[in-house]
Amino acid sequence: MRPLLFAALTLSSVFAGDATVIEKTPGLVGFWTFGEEPGQKRVSQGTKEKHPLSEVNGPIKRSTGGPFSGYAADLNGSQYFEIKHSETGDLNINGKDAQVSMFAVVRIVDLKKSRTIAGMWSEGKGANDDTGTRQYALLMNMPTYGGSRQLVPHISSEGGVTMRADGTKFPWCADYAATKREVPEEEWCTLAFTYDAKYLRAYINGGLDERQLDAVKDKRNDPYFTKEGPEGKDRGMNPYYHGRGIFKYDPALHAKTKIAPSDFTVGARMAVGSMTGEATIGKFGGLAVFNRALSDAEIQTLHVAAGVEALNAMPPPKPVILRHPKGSVTLEGENVLYTLDGTDPVAKSNPYLAPIALASGGTVKARSFSKDRKRMSEIATMVYEPLPGHQPLPSTVVPVTQDRSWPSYDWRKRHELTSAAVKRAKPQILFIGDSITHFFGGEQFDGYALRGKNTWDEFYAPRKAGNLGFGWDKTENVLWRLQHGAIDGIAPKLVVMMIGTNNTGDGSAADIAQGIIAIVSELNQRLPQSKILLLGIFPRGEKPNPQREKIAVINQLLAQLDGEQNVTFLDIGAKFLTPEGLITKDIMPDFLHPNEKGYRIWAEAIEPTVKKLMGE
Repeated sequence: MRPLLFAALTLSSVFAGDATVIEKTPGLVGFWTFGEEPGQKRVSQGTKEKHPLSEVNGPIKRSTGGPFSGYAADLNGSQYFEIKHSETGDLNINGKDAQVSMFAVVRIVDLKKSRTIAGMWSEGKGANDDTGTRQYALLMNMPTYGGSRQLVPHISSEGGVTMRADGTKFPWCADYAATKREVPEEEWCTLAFTYDAKYLRAYINGGLDERQLDAVKDKRNDPYFTKEGPEGKDRGMNPYYHGRGIFKYDPALHAKTKIAPSDFTVGARMAVGSMTGEATIGKFGGLAVFNRALSDAEIQTLHVAAGVEALNAMPPPKPVILRHPKGSVTLEGENVLYTLDGTDPVAKSNPYLAPIALASGGTVKARSFSKDRKRMSEIATMVYEPLPGHQPLPSTVVPVTQDRSWPSYDWRKRHELTSAAVKRAKPQILFIGDSITHFFGGEQFDGYALRGKNTWDEFYAPRKAGNLGFGWDKTENVLWRLQHGAIDGIAPKLVVMMIGTNNTGDGSAADIAQGIIAIVSELNQRLPQSKILLLGIFPRGEKPNPQREKIAVINQLLAQLDGEQNVTFLDIGAKFLTPEGLITKDIMPDFLHPNEKGYRIWAEAIEPTVKKLMGE
């Protein structure tokens, strides 16, 4: 059956699947399409029992675009659905000969955190805790026994941790299949498992992803895995042999040894003592449970009925822009890129990572993009006036993320890695800037060559230096980084900063100077004990030119900070020029970025001042 594509215009919803295929499949006991509005229970359709899913931790957002109803439940990692154990009815599948299958249509946003699709599963407080009650579950990303980032459906016969034949215990429930493929991230997919009372089988996008056991690599070298399978052989990985049935909770029998029985939950489960510690972030468009083991052909039919290929070909939904009373702006959507300068967002625009400080007003344009940034939504636009007591500000002082570097390197990832490295190393001298600083030296977090490495290792590595230079950064990008963790938890003796050259193409000298002054103020606020060596912007271009003239004006304005706010201003630009005012390729091959010789000129020019400010 080919997937159908419909548009329900009155609801502005889009769906690509055929729910009747799921409903007509024998053995169906639960089927949710998540079309209900937030605040409502999601009710099973096409089944004997209604099985309403209740929201936990507030109304769960509904987003447009889903396989069966045109909508999806948008789980944020702190919310989930549940049905209490006493109300699970025929979802409470258990017994020595019980069979079960589960089929889900999801779009996982953050696989690193997300672990749970659905099931009747409670693990208690963690390793060696046998007070949880477990039955069956479709889980992901379990690294203990070879399941890192894979699909790992679980079956428990004990309800607690797995027990060997001799009565000894594992620290966890170890009975799960594991696919060879990773669970797809940031795209619609189908995930499924079947259990026929003997074998667990895991499916991604309709296919049984067979995987042989590698006892050493998969950390399954215990005889339980290698010798207690059929005919004394190994249990395999996918399919995985588990011939002991599904746990049944008995209130009288388990009252003293188990906590309350497992509820049926979607998007989260009790693990390491928390319901949401490993909750899923992503969209749920369909979920079905069957009381028998479906065949490979039936799983493939369900996958086709979901129409995920059509869903993935659709443009992402347009993001929602919200302004809060104190002026911060949030953007709701997936892979949202935005601009504040009035231009339309493109694949190289700024990624939305945190609320935007916009009390002084401005124009926000935003789009959602596919993971590869080849598909994009319609543009969402909002124009905001300044709040009372605020005046419009130049772009150089409005903190904003930066992605002009994409796909050359991942600005967001570099921010995360450098922030963590700085916090860990606690440098005594910290360099802040753009690509000119980025290429100087220090730890390497991307593929760009560190052109001044030898000089850095000679002058700054012994001083325990850190580098927060980012290619393509402007003043507003540095401001954003400083306000979002770049210098948290450190107290360097000296900060060496040179920024602003990337603003000179379209910014005025006064606005650029204002942006640099704003960074100085931010540093003084966050690092009050640190001294600041503020360098004048280096000259650029082979010969004197209008950009150099603008740089000269900026540097004159910055010179007024010398002696104020812990600042020492130093302009070493002349060191890079010939007597005729030229920049030569043997110092700056592209007339902007120094090579090793140029970085040595830089280091030697500031060394007397550095020694003085470091108290050496």
